[in-house]
Amino acid sequence: MSGLSAFVGASYGTQQGLNAALEETLVAVAHEQHAALARDMPHRDLTVCEDETFHPPICLVALEQVSGFLLLEQYAADRQAATWTQALQEALVGLNVAVIQGTSDEATALPRPVEVDLGVHHSPDLFHPWPA
Repeated sequence: MSGLSAFVGASYGTQQGLNAALEETLVAVAHEQHAALARDMPHRDLTVCEDETFHPPICLVALEQVSGFLLLEQYAADRQAATWTQALQEALVGLNVAVIQGTSDEATALPRPVEVDLGVHHSPDLFHPWPA
C-alpha cells in the first residue's frame, strides 16, 4: 500500500516477526502506563460508551466519552450481559473513577451491565459518539 514494494521486500512474511514483537511490546508498555497513571489519577465521574465489533471474533469496546480514553478493548467468546459486566469491571480495576452513566445502541446485552450490574442510568444512542 505504501508503494515501497518496488524497492524493499514488503511481503507479510518478511514483516511478520517484527510485527508480532512490536505488538507484544506495545501491549506491555500499555499495561505499564495504565498502572502507573492510574495510581495518581484524581477521581473522575464518567460516562461509558459501549459497542461491539467483529474482526471476526467478537470484540467488546468501551470508551470514556469526554476524553476518548479506551477503557476496554477485549475479545470475548460471546456478547452476553454477564460477559460485558465482567469485562467492564476488570477494565475499571485500579482506576479512580465512578461510572455515572452508560450509553450504547439498544443491543440486548448492552444496557444490563450499566443499569442492573453497575446501577446507573443507561442512555440509548442514535449515532455512536466515537471520536473522529
